[in-house]
Amino acid sequence: LQWLHYAEGMIMPPINNYVVETILLPPDRSNPEIAARALKLLNRVLGAAEAHMEDREFIAGDFTVADTITGHAVIMSRRLGADFGKCPNLSAYADRLEARPAFKAAEAACWSGRSTPARISYCARSMATLRIPTQAGRVFRREAGRGSDLKPATIPT
Repeated sequence: LQWLHYAEGMIMPPINNYVVETILLPPDRSNPEIAARALKLLNRVLGAAEAHMEDREFIAGDFTVADTITGHAVIMSRRLGADFGKCPNLSAYADRLEARPAFKAAEAACWSGRSTPARISYCARSMATLRIPTQAGRVFRREAGRGSDLKPATIPT
């Protein structure tokens, strides 16, 4: 359970920031400094996972749901350009995950004929809307690729 939270709470936020700045926002609205900071933070938070994976094949020993969540974050980190030169355990872990028959089948079905940057871009831009909850409980909708043009959304209950 700890690694599900770590992946979503520590690894994915810098990935999300990096994707927004490098893929979702148009060049005239993106900020290279924010992207660089996100990548730097991503490299830092991968350190805990790198240490945990020493002498382990999978997060909990055997393949579990933790590997689907944490593994996704690790694979995306590597594909987005995180420094895996300092993460031999994570690099080997990502290789093991990508070598699994189920991973290969899923990737072939989803990404046939697309390069890695095109895959990431396609995935990010194919979301019809992003739903962003706010502290006041209102939810806003952002059309994919439209930057920060937020509009109130009606959410079915």
